[in-house]
Amino acid sequence: MSRYAWMFHRYRQEKIPTPAREQRLLESLASLFPDGTGSRLLLRHLPVPGRAAESRVIAQAIAVPAKLGKPPPRNLLQSWKPMMLAISAAALLLAVLLARFPAGDPASVVTHLGAEESGSLMLDHVSLQFENGIGELSGTAEAPSIYWTQGRLRVDVDPHQGVELSIHTREADITVLGTRFTVERSSLETRVDVERGKVQVNCAGGSSWALSRGQSIACLPTSVSRLLYRADILREKNAPPQVILVTIDLGLEKASEGDLAWCNLQLLKMLTLADLGRRAEAQELALDYLRQGFQRRRLEVLRFARGFADEWCPLALEYRQTLSGPGATAQDILSVSDCMKESDPEGARQFLSHALQSTLPDKERTFVEQKYMELAVEGASRSRPD
Repeated sequence: MSRYAWMFHRYRQEKIPTPAREQRLLESLASLFPDGTGSRLLLRHLPVPGRAAESRVIAQAIAVPAKLGKPPPRNLLQSWKPMMLAISAAALLLAVLLARFPAGDPASVVTHLGAEESGSLMLDHVSLQFENGIGELSGTAEAPSIYWTQGRLRVDVDPHQGVELSIHTREADITVLGTRFTVERSSLETRVDVERGKVQVNCAGGSSWALSRGQSIACLPTSVSRLLYRADILREKNAPPQVILVTIDLGLEKASEGDLAWCNLQLLKMLTLADLGRRAEAQELALDYLRQGFQRRRLEVLRFARGFADEWCPLALEYRQTLSGPGATAQDILSVSDCMKESDPEGARQFLSHALQSTLPDKERTFVEQKYMELAVEGASRSRPD
């Protein structure tokens, strides 16, 4: 529980708050919301209110600027009647919820969970511990519901107590009756690890898993962009190639052929297949990509294909315009001239001359100029009579 949420919780529990605690709460609200909207924060964070909740909320909205010796903000004065109506409506809604769920139940309105480092929250027969986590708690005592956005959440549900907890992330829906497990949500996946009992996990991609003690599952993203991002990050972290390949194939199933994400995934698949030692498959995938005439990522695919010596020179000559065009390096350009110089040395020299007319960084240009001078000298030597 964040520092502010904890203060609100303690403030609600006290029938007559101490002056020091009340002052700290007011100062916190004013520093967070200098425009006078602290009442909205109260409504978001307070658990199900007690009998004096309505008067406290209204009094707090008025008292925040007054007790700090500051005049109420102009926009607060101008919109006082609408704000009172909103507060009254909110209080009425809370009163209705309170009638449905007796005092002592966990929040039947949304309670925000979050901690920069770590925090915990105790409900009836449910213990929550979170690290660097962000989420929202709603539902009832018998059926609490958590939408978990980020971080690690450890859950302990007492068995046989009639509590049916559900946890939702962007990638998964998790339901439990009595168990201890951990949910970890990141930009790459939602991972569930079960320590005790059983957990039902329904991944957003359509798969469903019944996990028991010691088992775990990772639910992956469902959008092409996030699958591509996951594959990129896994490669940066040197994850096992088999894991990366699963992500790539899921992305390719969803991507439209020829669009940028699809082309990026194809290039990643070539690199990953090569990492797995499946070089023949990687080579065929690269050649097929080039045969189909895709423009995007063509230069990078050609660089990958350069590793296959038997196939390179025919490709280099066919795609010499790409290899000397925008984004090309000295290595790209020289790989073409090396293929040309044996059969057509004059053509190789002209190719380098044309490449030097393009925009190249100084360091890259130096290498190309040196190669050009070498070919020019060799040409002059060949043309000199014995």
